[in-house]
Amino acid sequence: MMYQLRWLFDRWRIMQHPYEEIYRVNQQIQYHWRDKKWTKNPPLKHNFRWKYLLKEYYSRDDISRIVHQSFGNIYVFKLLNTVIDDIVHHTNWNYDAKNKMVCKSRFVHEINDFDYSQGEVKYIYELSRLYQLVPLVANYIANNDIDGIGKLKCTLKEWYKQNPFLYNVAWKSGNVVGIRAINLIVFKSLLDLVDDDKSFSVFFNDLIELHYRFLKSHLSLYSSKGNHHVGELAGLIAITASFDFEHSKQDLEACFQELQEEVLRLIHKDGFNKEQATRYQASYLNLFMMSFLFCQRTGLIWKNEVKERIENAYSFLSDMKVSNGVFIHVGDNDDAQLIYPYPDGSFDIYESMLNDFGVLFGKRVEDNYHFDLRNYVLLGMEGFTRYFSCKRTVPRKSTKMTLYNDSGYFRYSDDKIDLLFDVGQIGLLPTMSHGHSDILSFQFYYERNPILVDTGSYQYNIKYRRLRDYFHGVHSHNTIAVEGKDQAILGTGMFWMSNPNVHIEAYSAERNMVYCTAWHDGYVRKGMNVLHKRNIRIEEKQVCIEDSIKGQGGLRAFFYLHFYPSVRVNHVYDELMIEVGQTKNIVIKNHLFHEGKLIKGDVKSSLGWFSPSYDKVVETNTFVLEIDLSVVNELKTIINYK
Repeated sequence: MMYQLRWLFDRWRIMQHPYEEIYRVNQQIQYHWRDKKWTKNPPLKHNFRWKYLLKEYYSRDDISRIVHQSFGNIYVFKLLNTVIDDIVHHTNWNYDAKNKMVCKSRFVHEINDFDYSQGEVKYIYELSRLYQLVPLVANYIANNDIDGIGKLKCTLKEWYKQNPFLYNVAWKSGNVVGIRAINLIVFKSLLDLVDDDKSFSVFFNDLIELHYRFLKSHLSLYSSKGNHHVGELAGLIAITASFDFEHSKQDLEACFQELQEEVLRLIHKDGFNKEQATRYQASYLNLFMMSFLFCQRTGLIWKNEVKERIENAYSFLSDMKVSNGVFIHVGDNDDAQLIYPYPDGSFDIYESMLNDFGVLFGKRVEDNYHFDLRNYVLLGMEGFTRYFSCKRTVPRKSTKMTLYNDSGYFRYSDDKIDLLFDVGQIGLLPTMSHGHSDILSFQFYYERNPILVDTGSYQYNIKYRRLRDYFHGVHSHNTIAVEGKDQAILGTGMFWMSNPNVHIEAYSAERNMVYCTAWHDGYVRKGMNVLHKRNIRIEEKQVCIEDSIKGQGGLRAFFYLHFYPSVRVNHVYDELMIEVGQTKNIVIKNHLFHEGKLIKGDVKSSLGWFSPSYDKVVETNTFVLEIDLSVVNELKTIINYK
């Protein structure tokens, strides 16, 4: 109870007063009065008419080709850090596969996210998005399996029987409802190629109408705006584009205009999302481009500045690529999907999105990847044809360096190393919830292998608060902490209550003179008065990291280096010897390193852990150097490589 009260107080502090109070009052009226009435009498007018919008967009031959080339086992369904062994015959749609328990049926607003006795809602959220419908119907079409299609329709009816309107986790999040609506509409569009079941269409139309009524009345606004609101808008666009009903055209145009505004609000001009998270870059682009598909088919045209912003977002994602299937990650990662071709064992969300980039904007595509079912759902027959005319990538040889001044990243790559230097703020105001306290951190890859990395995000839920705070905070990043504090003030839950200023002081991309210098004021606050400045300079076979931590004396600072789990590290006095493969290729030097220590998998401090995906954690090596700022306030660390 005390935790929830603190959460409410912190949330109130970041609200947009007084307008948000009015919104929140209306929200509570919706939750506790209108929604209760709707459970007894769902708001159905039975006037949704399916438009067959995508009827000529897909073909059975294309689907068969993609399925037979890329699909493997259709039964095994990976869900976050668990596996459902048989999703085809899965029967319980409120099953928490992680904790192996079934959540009891409840009115949606009686579900307490903090109560784990009824299951972990994140796992049920993911199951409730009905990802499996699209790949399964594609598989049955490709194999001419009429019985399978019939069973799939029965599965959807059973899902709704277990999750009637406004009951259970399935109806708790507008983002989940919006994503599910998109999957349902794509599923029905593919189903139309082989099936014309009138009675199922009646059921389906009513089900989509309930999704529409929910989304219209449960929009995430004001301080709740972000990726959830984009998911809601994308769901509404898919519905209003695919169906004719009263006010559908007006709603589509209104959502279309608002989504364009959200593109410009949520994506920096130079391409990265303001939530400062690689996975959320994928989430945003997924939702934006799926919405673009539906709008394009209805004749709506995106503004040029919106198209440019989306192209820059794809370009930024492309620049985060190190090698085939290896991308640099920052910020939170919840492993979310939109269209998820889970039977495709080589499916990679980022590589799939770079296929979009190639087809839509005339860029090169990865020769070692393939045109997957997600690409086909988004780009259709025309995109499938255009994909094979795209130029293929060539091995990277040239040196490339870019300063993303708006997004706050310096990116460098050559034939040996890849480096990312974080010189931006924590995240999207007002909550900054998915950004990490990672200011002036850096990541380093050698010969496309991860060496010094962002350790991940692990979990969102308060049951795992200690590790959540660790992965969210400064101590899990390759930067410097003062007095054990984060660079911003952490609120209850996932909120940051302050957003430090970051200033890029100098930058050079001249040949033989590549560097970036920045500082932040996150430690200029009560009880502290310290500025941290870091310069990263790249020279011949060497990266030099120079830190200046000046201001109030008598404080302690902590210098962190976090290694990828497979990297072998040996601490010898003032050097860290790094083994990549079978040889010692990298040496990291600092004249103070003999005072530091390597930590691996320490439960007490939480140091020495790496999270490769949501809800998964493995041991790794973390190097920690404690510094007395009254004695030392400048550090020079050199990474030498062959």
